[in-house]
Amino acid sequence: MNILREVQKFIEHYKKTINRLFALLGFLIISIVLFNLGTTTDLDQLKQINAHYFMLAALFSVLGFFCQALSWKYSIQAENTHYGALNAIHDHGITIFTKYIPGKVFAVASRAFLASSNTGITLTLSLIASTKNMLICLAVGTVLPLAYLALKGDLGFLPALAGITLSDDLDTITQSLLLLVAILVVVYIAKKKALGKQQVWVCLLYGLNWLLWILGFMFLSSSITGHFDLSIGAIYCLAICLGVIAIFAPGGLGVREGFFWLALTTMDYSAETAATLALASRLWFVLGELGIFVMAFLLRH
Repeated sequence: MNILREVQKFIEHYKKTINRLFALLGFLIISIVLFNLGTTTDLDQLKQINAHYFMLAALFSVLGFFCQALSWKYSIQAENTHYGALNAIHDHGITIFTKYIPGKVFAVASRAFLASSNTGITLTLSLIASTKNMLICLAVGTVLPLAYLALKGDLGFLPALAGITLSDDLDTITQSLLLLVAILVVVYIAKKKALGKQQVWVCLLYGLNWLLWILGFMFLSSSITGHFDLSIGAIYCLAICLGVIAIFAPGGLGVREGFFWLALTTMDYSAETAATLALASRLWFVLGELGIFVMAFLLRH
């Protein structure tokens, strides 16, 4: 604990310098990510994209990250301290690219450092709030897409990924059970009042965040395939969650696209179309991160 106190004093003393360092780190990481994207992928595959739908999809991506930033505001306010929306957007946005540092530690800690220096709460409480925020993000990001896919009957790709083929009746039973589990979890949390008022706002904002990404990815896929399918957006959200859980994959890169590509190939998508969608998804997601980062940078300057 003494170490954390010393770190907090250091952060408070050099707050302006640390803000600049996070901004420089963000520009450095996004440069590396974009360079890697340009040199390791065949961008000719993206020539078929409908520009209007892609721009709309990019807007939804940025709005999703904006909801994440607002959720961070309520996570800190849950610790009984005032924390403004502009500060939350800055602290979340300016550190968004720390997720590309392997280990995910910086992704949790960086915004906690800034929030602690801006509010005066202990670094320990700020780190706990950041961890809770990420766990809620993963919980909502898993339950919401799974519930939609179960309702629509599009969960057949999960056993297919494991090489298991279920009969139609068994497939329906499995999806119904998953939906029932999701409903029971929500009812249990509501009954036990496991979440305070601020954490409820965090859940609602993450629900909106994931819904925006599902819709955004629907527009992204339609810009390539020509038809609208919400299920593909829900599957990509599951891929994002898997990328977050993959601790040592920088920003979930590779894990996210690999799972997504495999899921699509077990459905009615060709390997080529699945590869194009996986490539477009990486560009789409980075644009959203860049959007909230630039927003945070402009807020400070």
